[in-house]
Amino acid sequence: MTELREEIIKKAFLQFLNRGYKACSLKTLEQATGLTKGAFYYYFKDKKEILEAGMERYFSVMKEESEEDVEPLCESILI
Repeated sequence: MTELREEIIKKAFLQFLNRGYKACSLKTLEQATGLTKGAFYYYFKDKKEILEAGMERYFSVMKEESEEDVEPLCESILI
């Protein structure tokens, strides 16, 4: 995944969390990221696709974090 796409996902997802999905227009996302409408459509077909990518990224990070927290706990129990 390109760095710019990742940056769009991060900034847009933060806007969705702060304002709500319905309250975020493409114009809002353009302003938050400093990109044009054309740049958004190059990477994503619509706002929903950006939200889905943000959710995937969020749950991926949460899974990694929870696995890191559980491994030391499991090791201490097994010792």
